[in-house]
Amino acid sequence: MAKITAERIDQVEINYNLFDLPTAQHKAGLAGLVLQIESMRSRGIARELIPKIVGEVGAATVAIRFTEASLQSLMDDVYAARIVKVEVKARWPGEAPLEEKFVDEIDENSGQIKRVKRFVYEVVQPRGIALEGMYPDGDGLYLKLWRDMLWNIPRSKPTTRGPFNTLAQNKPCTEGSANWKALIKCESARRKGRVATDEISGALLLGAQAVNAESVPFNGRVEQTLLLHFWPLTVLIFVPQVIDNDGSSEFAGYSIAIPEVSDLAAFVEDFVSVIQRLPAERRGYRPLASVIDLPEQSAVEFLQHLGALAGFQAERGGSRRLVASVSSIEYLHLVKLGNNVKLQASGRVAPNPALLADYFEITRRAGFRNPLFRACLLRSLLDAQRQPTPWFAHFANLLQSRPWPMFVQCAQTPRSLPWFSSDARQQFQRLATAYRESLDAYHSIFTPPLQENVEMPPDPTSLTADVPRAPLESLVYGLVRNYVNRKTTDKCNISWEEIAKRPKIKDAQTGAEKTDIPKDYREAREKIASSAFLAMRSRREQDFVDYFTATICSVGQYLPREEFVTVAQALIERPDDVKTLTLLALSANS
Repeated sequence: MAKITAERIDQVEINYNLFDLPTAQHKAGLAGLVLQIESMRSRGIARELIPKIVGEVGAATVAIRFTEASLQSLMDDVYAARIVKVEVKARWPGEAPLEEKFVDEIDENSGQIKRVKRFVYEVVQPRGIALEGMYPDGDGLYLKLWRDMLWNIPRSKPTTRGPFNTLAQNKPCTEGSANWKALIKCESARRKGRVATDEISGALLLGAQAVNAESVPFNGRVEQTLLLHFWPLTVLIFVPQVIDNDGSSEFAGYSIAIPEVSDLAAFVEDFVSVIQRLPAERRGYRPLASVIDLPEQSAVEFLQHLGALAGFQAERGGSRRLVASVSSIEYLHLVKLGNNVKLQASGRVAPNPALLADYFEITRRAGFRNPLFRACLLRSLLDAQRQPTPWFAHFANLLQSRPWPMFVQCAQTPRSLPWFSSDARQQFQRLATAYRESLDAYHSIFTPPLQENVEMPPDPTSLTADVPRAPLESLVYGLVRNYVNRKTTDKCNISWEEIAKRPKIKDAQTGAEKTDIPKDYREAREKIASSAFLAMRSRREQDFVDYFTATICSVGQYLPREEFVTVAQALIERPDDVKTLTLLALSANS
């Protein structure tokens, strides 16, 4: 396995098998090692300075031969860094700036140009050479996101940045010699039929401690620990956004999507294609594609990218396996708080055709724009992978806890956030369209032909199929819409039908045509919707049922008997669901 001289071990060959590796980070690290070696080859680095892949990279196995020189070169490349100048708004405690300067900046509130002071410092910046040639924007926002993640999560403490600091000073990386000694230890132990182990630090394995508070060491096999230097090369990084009550948003840490690689050769090829195809749009200083509403969304986004490469059409579904190169995606949501990094959430998502089709519908095709609305839909979608969950399951807490102007369209509704009410209206309209389509499909099959002597459909048992029934969501929406319309008409003596007949006007900002709604009508509708919204969300169980029947049914409501029974049963058996749907319907009709 290794060439041995009388004096020393000149080279070490390690046979890796994906299914011997203990964690997703180790498997991602093996893929990262192969990616790093191939990157070094493509950049024309001398052959003797690159670890040698013996034979071919297989689906689950690969053999890699290391020498002291090639391992040193490998570590120098992966930890390559440089010193750059950065401008910041405030002084860094205990450190004098290189320069103080004034720059012109546009004020976000007033739009005026103002003169502001900046402080210039020198910092060490990881280069990420292997990734630089793959990202669509080169040394741009994606690589900045990668660097920021490294500096804030695994390398958040200055003491863990040693390999980068030494290379920034044009010195050999200390990880090269340290890992070569470890490999020699590994080879010596292997020849004796033993396994060599060593400590694993949190800088290499997320969440690990070399020695915990009880002085218990955390060890791993030496040849496997080597792989943990390379997992950052094969993950996708996302930034979950948090929405404040005033509608402003901020980024909360990083959600790291780590692949559970199941086909090594295919994954390396797929991953390069994925990052090359990432969209170039930006949102401030982050790539737009990296901004997500939920931490677990990062795993689904990774699968979405891989599924697209596999030719999977998310909008059509499909029964064949989506992605052959991963068995699942693990996600870790980590936030730096003070001097510590906290794990906020973690989990795993497996490829699933129905999941990706519905995810595509929510995030792409349907066009939902409000992040709070999208987040609730996505939570319900992910919960539905484990147990039946209605799409509105996660709206109850949101509607109860946030200020009502975020949901009911009014003068106080935050303008920095796409309207929640518009997305709610769109969702109810989508449900109504789906119901009409199911009715049309039913009648196209089961309606008897008008001509005589024309045969019925060949399956007589299918004639007993039930007629599709209107979903509870559509029934509640119809009742609430009728209530709001009638009450508004009574209050301002003008109906929506009359307003809809008026000539369209152009929006002053967008230039799009829109309905000319009188101010009196808008104010009356807002008053009715907000009053009902506040009154209903403060009531529970029977108190809510009593108020619902006394309020929504105070105007003429016309339902067929079957639909009336559906609503009545839901009020008795599921009042909380009816309450959530009523609040959503009031938002949609505001």
